[in-house]
Amino acid sequence: MGCLYMLVLGQSKTGGTKNQMTNNNLYRTKAVAERAGISKETLLRWMKERKVKEPGRDRNGWRIFTEEDVVAIVEYANVVSPSPHDLQKSINFK
Repeated sequence: MGCLYMLVLGQSKTGGTKNQMTNNNLYRTKAVAERAGISKETLLRWMKERKVKEPGRDRNGWRIFTEEDVVAIVEYANVVSPSPHDLQKSINFK
């Protein structure tokens, strides 16, 4: 049980920190925000405003995102704030 707990918190058995995900493909808030190209504060605001689904939490109350959660958030971020490359393609300069 101790090893699983460390993995959920994003630490390896050797004590090193994993910033992106655990071995079970569970992500922390900061890693999800980085992957979506938004700030952590923006992601937290979207959850508060119910624009994106609130993820599950571990026993300490920390948010834990699944791969499905991450995909949904990245897709929403791309719709709300498309990349500069996508914007340039959609603008017709004359």
